[in-house]
Amino acid sequence: MTKPINHQVIKTEASGIRLVLDLVKKPADQMIELTVGEIDLPTPAATKEAGKQAISNNVTKYTENMGFLSLRRVISDYIKRFYEVSYSPENEILVTVGASQGIDLTVRTLINAGDEVILIGPAYPAYIQAVVLAGAIPIVVDTRSTHFRLSPEQLESAISSKTKLVILNYPNNPTGIVLSKEELSSLASVIQKYDLYVLTDDVYQRLTYNQDCAPSIASAPLMKERTIIVNGLSKSHSMTGWRIGYLAGPKVLIQEIYKIQQANVGCASSISQMAALTALTTDIEAPKTYITVFRKRRDYVLQRLDEMSLKYGRL
Repeated sequence: MTKPINHQVIKTEASGIRLVLDLVKKPADQMIELTVGEIDLPTPAATKEAGKQAISNNVTKYTENMGFLSLRRVISDYIKRFYEVSYSPENEILVTVGASQGIDLTVRTLINAGDEVILIGPAYPAYIQAVVLAGAIPIVVDTRSTHFRLSPEQLESAISSKTKLVILNYPNNPTGIVLSKEELSSLASVIQKYDLYVLTDDVYQRLTYNQDCAPSIASAPLMKERTIIVNGLSKSHSMTGWRIGYLAGPKVLIQEIYKIQQANVGCASSISQMAALTALTTDIEAPKTYITVFRKRRDYVLQRLDEMSLKYGRL
């Protein structure tokens, strides 16, 4: 090869999660995989049936680039219920190929080469990959000293003249930490002070033990104009393979993200979109079923750790 390839791609490291997953698949007969964030329970029955019916009814063509308007209306209703913030289905919601594509689209739209993006550490590795691919600089805030809870002081100390975007992930992957409305409001004040954008990855929002839905910074006062919500069905409805997610944000940002969507994938799978319609209506309470199972597993693990006198952090 005589011509160099994109140097940002060369600088981007492969996902450590996937490297570990590939490693443990070889001797995995006696292993329980705790690597990839994937529920080992089936997609809800009605949602699966909706996908089958979409195929049978020949709903197998391109959709609008932004996704079926019927689905965007359902997403708008869903957000209003759980965020208490209104987003127009016509021009403030975009259906994506999983939440991961939503992250990439947002970073590529907002970030110029040399910009700085603040991330929580530890965090989902794909954030760093997306930032580096965009030619920007990831600034990872180590939150171990605050028990994995980003504080306003930590956030403010990480901000520079080059900072443009903060990526939040609460409930956090991998720690599971959930911030309160008060904590998020404090972070929002700092973000507003420095006129920054926020990408809030809320994909685990419904998978919480003590509340039906974790709070989001998108619900804080005066945050809608500078916030992009990324969410999806992969976690809440055990639909990782369906690859269906969505973005919600102010019209001025969504219309720019929409341009990349057109050139990037065109649209999300029509079949998956039809399944998502049912997931967010008929099967809207499916996360509660999963949490019942997860709580039993968690309690068992904590009991065994106590019996072995091993220390761990309680959420």
